[in-house]
Amino acid sequence: MRVAPKIVLADEIRQTLERWSRGRSTPARQVLRAKIVLAAAEGKENQAIAEELETDRMLVGLWRKRFFEKGLAGIEKDAPRSGRRPAARNAIAKKIIEWTTQKKPPTPRTGAHGRWLWNWAPAMRWSIACGGPTGSSRI
Repeated sequence: MRVAPKIVLADEIRQTLERWSRGRSTPARQVLRAKIVLAAAEGKENQAIAEELETDRMLVGLWRKRFFEKGLAGIEKDAPRSGRRPAARNAIAKKIIEWTTQKKPPTPRTGAHGRWLWNWAPAMRWSIACGGPTGSSRI
């Protein structure tokens, strides 16, 4: 039979968790995590906490364990996700920044305002067409 780790809170950590649990500008997931840890510190079981907070028992166990292992840092941020890094996208974003901040555009010829920009910054076309390096992308 598995036993949930016992949570003991120092006054300073308890105050931080209470502030997070009541914070109006605190992200909702962080509020839930703080409430889970506070309830666990009161000695409640995972099932009782899950019913009280209307969430899953496994989720309660996850955050209780993560707090036990890593403290406040364990529940403050999400764990890194798996998957490949977007290398091509980062390279294109770097090129856009270089083109727009380091290179001087050529002097526009008469009546060719749009054309010289189109030829000057191919990375800008990508930025406009695909939402840019930080916007929504179809890539």
